[in-house]
Amino acid sequence: MEAYVKSRDAMNDLVANHALDDVFARSGLDPFWSFPGFWGSGGTEAKFRHYKRFVSISNDTTTGVTSISVEAFRPEDAQRIAEALLAGSERLINRLNDRAAADALAEAQAQAAELKERMEAAQNALMGFRTREEMVDPARMSISVLQIITLLTIQIAETQASLEELQKTSPQSPQIAVLRRRIEALENQIDVERRKLGGDDNALAGAIAEYESLMLEREFAQRAYSAALASVETTKIENRKQRVYIERIVSPQLSDSAPYPYRLLWIAVVFLAGLAAFRLTSFARQAP
Repeated sequence: MEAYVKSRDAMNDLVANHALDDVFARSGLDPFWSFPGFWGSGGTEAKFRHYKRFVSISNDTTTGVTSISVEAFRPEDAQRIAEALLAGSERLINRLNDRAAADALAEAQAQAAELKERMEAAQNALMGFRTREEMVDPARMSISVLQIITLLTIQIAETQASLEELQKTSPQSPQIAVLRRRIEALENQIDVERRKLGGDDNALAGAIAEYESLMLEREFAQRAYSAALASVETTKIENRKQRVYIERIVSPQLSDSAPYPYRLLWIAVVFLAGLAAFRLTSFARQAP
């Protein structure tokens, strides 16, 4: 606020919208304070220096209260200029609040958009994997393979038990060869199923690792995107709260009396100066 009141922008606003030039020109019986003066320049820099003679601002660091003082040749002008400076300061604060709110919301939305793209990319990668591998979940498929291996192992155990029983009771039975071929076929099938899990490049182990990585990326992207959306909503709520504002403790008041110029003082000064000049002139005439 202090920087604005002492700025050229504040003065230019007063000139354009609040007739500051007319306020400066109302010198009345005090032409030495009019603008432009008899010997002064009428340029922008001179006007700004003249403006700072009429407007002052102080800040109490203890209470945090800022006071604006405006001098003019008429109390109505001083009150109007003070009101205009307060209104201009409020507009500046509101503009800064709006800009900060817009920047915060834009940043949150940009982050949400970026995370949405990441989530969509993760989803597309997972879909591409399922299409390429022709399986929805290789982890579940591995469970099916393990179940098949378990079932085949049970069958081998049962067949082995039957073979041993038959060898004891009927060593010459032609079923012995059949049971042996069945056990061999079951073991071969188990080897095939095990190779599906981790025997070559096409095994499920690699697919499971890739699938879990894709699932982890998608889950992370989804959570990050959800957090970003929540951040956008939180930013919108915070933006509805004005964090910096100007509270008027006392509105600009009309002055009851004019403190300047010091008429009686200047009359006394002129009188004494004239008296001194008269005495000096008298002494000069009396001197031989």
